[in-house]
Amino acid sequence: MSDDSKSGAHFLQLYGAFDMRSIDTVRDRILDALRQHDAVVIDCAEVIAADLSAAQLLLAAHRSAGAWGKTLALAAPAEGALREVLVRGGFLPDGADGPGNRFWNEGSAAA
Repeated sequence: MSDDSKSGAHFLQLYGAFDMRSIDTVRDRILDALRQHDAVVIDCAEVIAADLSAAQLLLAAHRSAGAWGKTLALAAPAEGALREVLVRGGFLPDGADGPGNRFWNEGSAAA
């Protein structure tokens, strides 16, 4: 995972496995970023494996950011390992593109 700032938002890049073994570290990095910045963008393009804890953490962080008057968005629509776990876990039934799925499907355009 690396940090960078792009276009006014704080940028976090995740890579490798995003699962129960890495969830505490990722959570801490997201929370630190949200404490320090009004907008955080997370790039999951290099995530090669994900489990339900990844989906749950991202959704909880997105909701918490909104409650704190901040934004958290994905850099791009969820794809690959993350999208697979979203569909399997019922977050995106059959890859649904409904309005409740903007966070997953629109990337930073949804912020």
